[in-house]
Amino acid sequence: MGGREELTNTVHLFHQQARQYADADPPSTLNKCRIIVEMVLGQILFENKERNPQGMPLDKLITQTQDFLPQQMIAHSRVVQAYGNFGSHYQMGESPSNAAILSCLAATAELTKWFDPSHMPMESEPVHVEEKEVEDESTETSETIRALMQTMVKEKEITYEDTISIREIREWFETKESGHKMSSITTHVQMMTTNGETRLFHELAKDGSDELFFRIRKGQYRLYNPSVDPKPIMEIEQFSGWENNLLIVNTAKSLEEVKSEMVYLSPNRAGNYKLKRSRFIGLYRNKSVQYVGEIIAKVTFRNEKSRGYIWWNNTKDSEKEIIQKAVSRLNGCDRSDWGEQFPVQAIIFKNLTEVNFTTTKPMQNNNRVFPVKSAENIEQLAEMIDGINWNQWLDTEN
Repeated sequence: MGGREELTNTVHLFHQQARQYADADPPSTLNKCRIIVEMVLGQILFENKERNPQGMPLDKLITQTQDFLPQQMIAHSRVVQAYGNFGSHYQMGESPSNAAILSCLAATAELTKWFDPSHMPMESEPVHVEEKEVEDESTETSETIRALMQTMVKEKEITYEDTISIREIREWFETKESGHKMSSITTHVQMMTTNGETRLFHELAKDGSDELFFRIRKGQYRLYNPSVDPKPIMEIEQFSGWENNLLIVNTAKSLEEVKSEMVYLSPNRAGNYKLKRSRFIGLYRNKSVQYVGEIIAKVTFRNEKSRGYIWWNNTKDSEKEIIQKAVSRLNGCDRSDWGEQFPVQAIIFKNLTEVNFTTTKPMQNNNRVFPVKSAENIEQLAEMIDGINWNQWLDTEN
């Protein structure tokens, strides 16, 4: 496991996200709180018993760490467990009450305070606007960093095919003697990057002018191109509830190849081809999901010159190996019948398990998402869906 300091920073980040979800996406607030408790108790278990908590369900984590927790912290963990179960599974359209949200946030805050005494009570209540705003410093010319970013793009005549580094952006600001801090300039670049998580924690311009850059690798950017690039990340897409998703993809023409390579390719476009972040993947053919697997990551390729960009990574697997596997599959796949061969998205997965999850009607769309309900791992999911049809799965409560 990583160090306590790194984990503590992540706990605070997730707690901030949980608070921000309170109004728009209550189930995700509950789910985030549950993840925080799992992280804290996992660290306690590792520190006291030197046991790896990976994959251990929360109920077992509470049992395994109760000798090292004050009774009140055990009680708080049980509260979050109960509400977290609600947020992690399909509830037939029922939303958690405001009281449930407040109770879960309060219990999580108490556990966080115990784990990290520097946590302040004021950091534990729901927020109804983004808590952290970018300070767009004013100068004597009254030109904001936002406005200067747009000026820079025009002045340097940057096109969709050009790349620019964070160093080059800073140097341009230095030549303008704008008076803005380098840290503020860097923060604005991150905020104005459509595939960067930093943008989720700022109040973005409603006119879309903050959707300026697309990060291609560390420190390197190009202009965001809405005609080919994925839509700017949203909280609900990047973080909310993906652990509860089974992404079923239509492999009617490619099942054997996809199964062999453990990589699924499709056009990377909006609409029918949009692939929602998910924990598991199901391979469909002939009115049945025939295999399910654990998703490792999604990699995108904008054009034939692209090196590959990891859009999201569900694991701790090596990013270099993930890219290599996606590139290998891309180069070996005949896409002559696609119409346009780029942009491409690759879903990389592992632990493929055979199932028979059926439907009475042919699957018309490119993909569909189902809840995984109480399944904690691929083995449980395979056992639960094997031999039943889609309607039966959707009609059951757990």
